Amino acid sequence: MAKIKRYRRLRGALLSAGLGQEDLADALKVSPTSISNRFTGRQEWHLSEMYAVLDCLGIEQPASVLGEYFPRDGVEEDG
Repeated sequence: MAKIKRYRRLRGALLSAGLGQEDLADALKVSPTSISNRFTGRQEWHLSEMYAVLDCLGIEQPASVLGEYFPRDGVEEDG
């Protein structure tokens, strides 16, 4: 069974911005393990964290793209 890659768009945006999970952990004041758990679907993102992540990425009008970076269950509809 193929492993599902969650939050692909978010991962790509972080990579493009030169940010890693440890950078997010620092910005959100949580442990790197907590960030890892969110990316793997073991732990859900809090809405305030989602907005903080988009802020770190410099995304304007985050409410309009929130679902693109944080799709339901972390999986985009196209795969």
